[in-house]
Amino acid sequence: MAHPMSAEPPELPAESPGHVRPLLQDPPERPATGARRAPVFRSRRAAAAGQASPLPARGAGWTVLSYLIAGLIAYGAIGWLISRATHETAIFPAGMLFGLGVSLGLVIYRYGRSSSTQNEHAQETRREEPAGDR
Repeated sequence: MAHPMSAEPPELPAESPGHVRPLLQDPPERPATGARRAPVFRSRRAAAAGQASPLPARGAGWTVLSYLIAGLIAYGAIGWLISRATHETAIFPAGMLFGLGVSLGLVIYRYGRSSSTQNEHAQETRREEPAGDR
């Protein structure tokens, strides 16, 4: 046996002269599968209740932005026409703010929390009021 500090290479097991040892093994054969299904994202409560989660559709951010800009432009244009007819300059910015408020209300109505989530949250955070006069 060679000394551990010696410069001699260790002995390798003897192989037949015509044998070539592969460097890596071939991966196992896997059967071809069909197309993958898109993952379905569900909330914990929805998964427990067996319902699909109310996630907004793809591109909802662009829809929200377009609602806000369209509200500003539409009601701003109406305010501009009215302010031009009445010679009152304050109607134009008031129309733009009104349009922003209307479009923000529409966004909250369409993409806000669902009423069942609000009801559950309200029931969880409701305090018991003491009985008696104040």
